[in-house]
Amino acid sequence: MVNHGLTPTDLAYYAGFIDGEGCFGIYRSSPRFSMTNTHLPILEELQAWFGGTIRDDMRDGKPAWQWTLYTNQGLPAFLDQILPYLREKWQQAMCAKECLELPKGHPRKLDLMREIRDLKR
Repeated sequence: MVNHGLTPTDLAYYAGFIDGEGCFGIYRSSPRFSMTNTHLPILEELQAWFGGTIRDDMRDGKPAWQWTLYTNQGLPAFLDQILPYLREKWQQAMCAKECLELPKGHPRKLDLMREIRDLKR
């Protein structure tokens, strides 16, 4: 999904939100991004711009939702746009981007998956 309508200010705002609330991870040997929040409208806004899916994700008895973006749902385009604005999650996002650029089964993918996991600690 290409987002011609987002300004640098929009991207910087979303990056700050993603730095604070987002999570890069690996699902079935591929990178993914997810974010859980109790404020559904911001997740719907992100979904409208970048794609992905939203599902209910009840937390501590409070309503919450999780927005998830997989490789086939636009993760590469999302990374291209948001990466220059990230701070805290920048290194995780770089690992995810490199992982996406490698062919399936490439030995470096395992190292990148471990690095993403270790960066989350």
